[in-house]
Amino acid sequence: MDRYSWAVVSVRSDGVVEASSWRELDAGARVPDSLASIIVDTELAPGDESRHEVMIGTQRWHCIVHPVRLGPTVLLLRRQQDVAADTDALLDAGLTRRQADVLIALARTGGSNNELARELGMSESTVKKHLEGVFRVLQVTSRAAAVLQLRELTAEPGSGSSH
Repeated sequence: MDRYSWAVVSVRSDGVVEASSWRELDAGARVPDSLASIIVDTELAPGDESRHEVMIGTQRWHCIVHPVRLGPTVLLLRRQQDVAADTDALLDAGLTRRQADVLIALARTGGSNNELARELGMSESTVKKHLEGVFRVLQVTSRAAAVLQLRELTAEPGSGSSH
């Protein structure tokens, strides 16, 4: 999994992985206890989500839990240090923390302003204003260009850019 990716894992209620984009959690495997407890403890309505920080092995991960009405729970996972490094790079480029949050959420989800507003707990007009600031600071004119700029700003030295 590269540093920009969020792993997507679908987990049955018994803690068995149904499908996964993360090689370390293959279909048929049981999720680590740190993830299993989140799935069991989460009493959300389908369509709602909860956010957690979990330890998997020796690494701290961001975990977003999306319950599904008829089917497995969907988990999105990303190493915490990767998110922090991306935020730091965006702050160094002149974005505010909230602008960085909006851009990172946009890159992860591709969501509309309304979807980003719900995810980030702000109004749709506030998301729009933050995106306008992102476009101005990064000198881009579209959401796609802003996400590409995020990838360029957060590329690891010597890794080469893969767009």
